[in-house]
Amino acid sequence: MTPLELSRDDCIYVGIGSLYGAPFLCSHLIYRLFDLNCALLIYHEAVSGGATVNSCDNVSLIATSVRPVTSIHVHCSFKSASADFADLLNLPSTRVSLTANNPATADFNDLSIQIEPFVLPFTEKLIMACEPFPPREFRIAQSAFHVNGPLDVSSWPAKVQAGNLKQRCWKLLVNFTKHKTSYNLKSECDWSLTALDVDECSRPTLEVTLRKVIAK
Repeated sequence: MTPLELSRDDCIYVGIGSLYGAPFLCSHLIYRLFDLNCALLIYHEAVSGGATVNSCDNVSLIATSVRPVTSIHVHCSFKSASADFADLLNLPSTRVSLTANNPATADFNDLSIQIEPFVLPFTEKLIMACEPFPPREFRIAQSAFHVNGPLDVSSWPAKVQAGNLKQRCWKLLVNFTKHKTSYNLKSECDWSLTALDVDECSRPTLEVTLRKVIAK
């Protein structure tokens, strides 16, 4: 079966969070850089508020927190790109402070993580990850990637679309400075990106993964 298609501008909401690693907006991200045998867990602390989703007749509602994020934490494994969440969380953490409207950078060997204030535009699609939803696969248009996870696709209300609304967040850019390569939707590197929703006990409750399409 041919997977459904999303545009490269579509955003997928995984829980509540302010980290944008395209195409995900969430609080916890794991970059698996298979070409470097490296994994990065990047997250910010829990934010106040909750999320409510009501998907019916092509209309969905979401309530999100407005408390600003002031820092992120980074855990790095340079021994295994497949290290799981618990193992990554047990590794030493580097805290990166964030100041409104100012970018920040964290360097780990030849890896550089850039964190930039970003204004994320809404497309017509509202894409939510939630455990009751069935696992689905979506191809990302004009890229070699697809997304897998418990996802539901509906539409923002007409007023949201007509209002050209945008959302403030922190955009992540992971670069391998030695070879001047970046891990993004245009990258030819061997890598994947997993977005997680995590409970108050730091246990993942769901995950959605971006991977390269395997040629048959």
